[in-house]
Amino acid sequence: MVFMLSLASNNANHLPRKMRKIKHKLESLKGYIFITFVLPLTTYVTAAFWTIFFLNKDFVPSATFALMPSWINHGYHTNGMILVLMDLLFENNSIPPVKSALFGITLLAIVYYSIFFGIYILFGKWLYIFFYEMT
Repeated sequence: MVFMLSLASNNANHLPRKMRKIKHKLESLKGYIFITFVLPLTTYVTAAFWTIFFLNKDFVPSATFALMPSWINHGYHTNGMILVLMDLLFENNSIPPVKSALFGITLLAIVYYSIFFGIYILFGKWLYIFFYEMT
């Protein structure tokens, strides 16, 4: 979604003059989504995966390796962060106000963990094996 907004805002220069006001709104929305949702979630997923992997490889579900080779799984959890870092370096993202960004990050955390614990409540199984060790 962020990359689609980036494409739209970069091509907004080709619009008639009266419609160029939309470029500022597209850039603000793109910056808000990127800084509030994409950057924190990608950082969390990459850091959590590699921390879990280095602490104990057995915590990564073995069913995952039956579906795909381990190098693909590692690539999924690493390439996202590489793309986000490239976007940070090469794209001019507008920084949202702190209050709205904190609200968005808080909302993201509530939704993420609600889904995470909702899976346990509905199916009686944790999403990750290491939670069985803690309960």
